Amino acid sequence: MSISYGESDKNLRLWIEFSRLNQVIVREIFKDFHQFNLSPSQFAVIEALYHKGDLTVGQINRAILMTAGNMTVVVRNLEKRGLITVCPGKDRRQKILSITSQGKEILEQVFPLHLTRLNRLLDTYDDEKKDWLINTIRQGRKQMEQLPKENNK
Repeated sequence: MSISYGESDKNLRLWIEFSRLNQVIVREIFKDFHQFNLSPSQFAVIEALYHKGDLTVGQINRAILMTAGNMTVVVRNLEKRGLITVCPGKDRRQKILSITSQGKEILEQVFPLHLTRLNRLLDTYDDEKKDWLINTIRQGRKQMEQLPKENNK
């Protein structure tokens, strides 16, 4: 027996293709992190600090492109390794994170490898196609963010 969802079939196929593409990209671009003993979350934190300067934990949560459910553990481990420092902010609850010279050294080694892998994957698209994809996906994301929130009770 086959279940058909009509128009939802296209939406399901689109979601599956987005998911598969994301899996291919993520699996490939994170390959170099292990040799620097970095998790993707740790890389995202030191990369944000390197490129944006000192940030609060909340600012990093908004800046990185992954979920930050384990941010406390990520920050603690980066601090133990001497890759970041953590200082109290204006508010006692706020913590300011800074990248150390050792953190900069590691990022300056791993980031070019990361970009090389990303470029190899995404250079399969020409610039015109990349611009179209960026604009189309951004427009879709913005429209989705404007949808009314559902109650999941």
